[in-house]
Amino acid sequence: MTLGAFITSATAGFGAAFFGRKVSLWLACLGSIVATVIMQTTTSIGALYAARLIIGFANGLFMTYSQLYILECAPAGFRGLGISTWSIWTTLGMCCPRHWGSSSSEESKQY
Repeated sequence: MTLGAFITSATAGFGAAFFGRKVSLWLACLGSIVATVIMQTTTSIGALYAARLIIGFANGLFMTYSQLYILECAPAGFRGLGISTWSIWTTLGMCCPRHWGSSSSEESKQY
């Protein structure tokens, strides 16, 4: 996932120039759906790795273009609020599952 997100984020400018930001967000949605279907239905480790790479590409597109799309759509007075709200929810989305996963694991219950 990290490799796919890195590659996509590093080449995001070319994608925005060629496809546009809105189409790139739709491609990210499509990539997420395809990768999720592959991960849910496969029994092959190779297909699982391919799906993780695809979802990494989609996450790279989401992380890059969603910020820009919010900034472009928001009125000038609300752009700072829009991007800070995006940052807060993204951070909470990364921290909460990590906390919930570690607090419910068997290792954490032995202390």
